[in-house]
Amino acid sequence: MRRALLAEALGTFGLVFAGTGAIVVNDVSGGAVTHVGVSLTFGLIVMTMIYALGDVSG
Repeated sequence: MRRALLAEALGTFGLVFAGTGAIVVNDVSGGAVTHVGVSLTFGLIVMTMIYALGDVSG
């Protein structure tokens, strides 16, 4: 149970950190990342966390 909770916390942290980081970079750079880049960041981090932590937390 402890491993599953830690995996969920780590996955949530990764999603929030990378996703909001992409939004901030897009804002600071004047739109260089674009909406597509921000969307890809969210999608890729979700995929990465599923592959990395899916066997632990399900």
